[in-house]
Amino acid sequence: MVMIISCFTTACQPTPDKAVIVNKSELEEKLYAASVPPMPYEAPSHWSETVNRKDVSIIVDTDIKLPDVDMYPVVKLEPAVFSQQRVDELVNYFAAGKRLYLPHVMTKADYELLIIDAKKGQYIDGEYVVTEESRAWVEELEAQHAAAPDNSPIIYTDSTLTYYRDYQTGEEFIEGGKHYLDVVVESGDGNDSCISVNNYVDSAYALPHKWDNSSNFNYYTFSGGWWVSETRYRRITDDGREEEETGYGGVGALLETMTLNKEEAESLARKMISDLGIVDLVLANTERAVVLLGHNQKMAAYEFEFARQSGGIAVWHEKFGYGYHRDQQPPAYSPPFSEEILTIVITEDGVVWFGWRGYARVVETVNENVSLLPFEEIQQALKNQIFYEESFNNSAVSGDYEIVVHSAELRMGYINVKDNLSQAFLVPVWVFETSSSYYNEFLGERRRGNDESYVFNAIDGGVIDGPRD
Repeated sequence: MVMIISCFTTACQPTPDKAVIVNKSELEEKLYAASVPPMPYEAPSHWSETVNRKDVSIIVDTDIKLPDVDMYPVVKLEPAVFSQQRVDELVNYFAAGKRLYLPHVMTKADYELLIIDAKKGQYIDGEYVVTEESRAWVEELEAQHAAAPDNSPIIYTDSTLTYYRDYQTGEEFIEGGKHYLDVVVESGDGNDSCISVNNYVDSAYALPHKWDNSSNFNYYTFSGGWWVSETRYRRITDDGREEEETGYGGVGALLETMTLNKEEAESLARKMISDLGIVDLVLANTERAVVLLGHNQKMAAYEFEFARQSGGIAVWHEKFGYGYHRDQQPPAYSPPFSEEILTIVITEDGVVWFGWRGYARVVETVNENVSLLPFEEIQQALKNQIFYEESFNNSAVSGDYEIVVHSAELRMGYINVKDNLSQAFLVPVWVFETSSSYYNEFLGERRRGNDESYVFNAIDGGVIDGPRD
C-alpha cells in the first residue's frame, strides 16, 4: 500500500551484468549482410501437428499470423531521455493549465484514517475479516503514525526536472542529476492526478531503486493506478480458483456486461498519440479491463497498448513480467532493457492511466531487409526447445505431459548488441504462446500447468529470454 500520494513509476527490468549472447559473430554477419530484395515471408496459414517423445506431447493447432509487409528491417536502439522541453509539453497536455504541487507527505491524521480502515480487516467474500495479515498491517501503520509529521503543507511547483527525492524522508539522490519529476495536478474538485518522469542516466545504479535503465513518463488519476486486464484475469482464474480467492471478485461479471464503447475509447487513445506527436509507436493490443477502486468498487475500462515498431511491425513484450526463463540451447539472447510500450487505460470518465515506458531512439538502420529463416526451421527450433526443457522436468508427473501451442506470430523484439549493454538490436522474432497440462500421480488427477511464451530470433532461430536480475 502506498504511504504517500506519490506518482507511480513503472519499474523496468535491470540490465544484466553481461550480454547473454552465444555465437555473436555468426549473428552479426547475418545482421550486417547485404539486404535481400523485398518479398512477403512464406509460411502456411495454419499449423496442425502432434509430436510425441517419451512422456511429452506437443500439440499444435493454430493459425500463423504474419505482418502485412514484404520487408523486415533491423535497427539499433538505445534509451532516450525526455528533454525539459518534451517534459513541459507532456505535463502541459495532461495538467491543462492546472496548478502542480509536490506529493503529499502522510500526516498523523492521514495514518489515523488508514488505521481505522485497516482495523476492519480484509474484505473477503463480501465481508470484512480480521486476519493475521491485517493485524500485521495495523501494527505497521501504527509505527508509521508515530513517526509522521502533524502537518503537510501544500507546496506548489512547476514541471522543471529535479533530483530523485524520497518525499517521506526528504533525502535527495544527486548521483543521476536532475532527471526526475514527481508532481500532483490540482483538479479543484478533489480528484487530483499524478505525473512522474524518470529519465535514463548512466549513474542510475547508484540510486536506491536501481530501475533507471530506461526512461518513463506516467500520468494517472488516483482511481486509475490499479487495474486488471482481461488476459491477466483469465490467467489467474483459469486454474480453477474461485474469484474471491484471487482478489478479483466481480471482475468476470463486469467484463461480460460492460457497455463502454470500444470505438470511442480507441478514438480517444489514438487522438492522444496524435496530439502528442508520437510517431514511432503503433497500436499492438486492445483489451477489456477493470479498474479496481478499492472497497470492492470497480469500473469497466479498455486497455490500449502502443508498441515501438520497425517496418510497420510491432514489438512483442511479455506482459506479465519476464516469466519465461528456461534452460536454453544456444544460441540464446536477452533484451538489455525494457521494450518501448505506451499503455492507455480509459473508462467512462476518460483517461485514468497513460504510461510510457522504455522511451528509446533509433541509432542506425543496420539492415533494410534482413533474411529470415524458413518457417520449417523455426518449427523445429520450437519443438527442440520444448523437448530440451522437458528433459530437465523433475515434477511429480507420471506421464502424459501435454504442451498445446495455441498461437504463432511474427513480431519484433529486442536483443543485446555485442559489447554494448546500453543498446539493443530490434529484430524480427517468432512468438509462440503455449499452455500445458499433466497427470499428477500423487493427486491421481490431471492438472493445469503453466502458460509459457516461447520467443525465437527469426534470423538464426536463437532463443530470446528475459533479462536476468
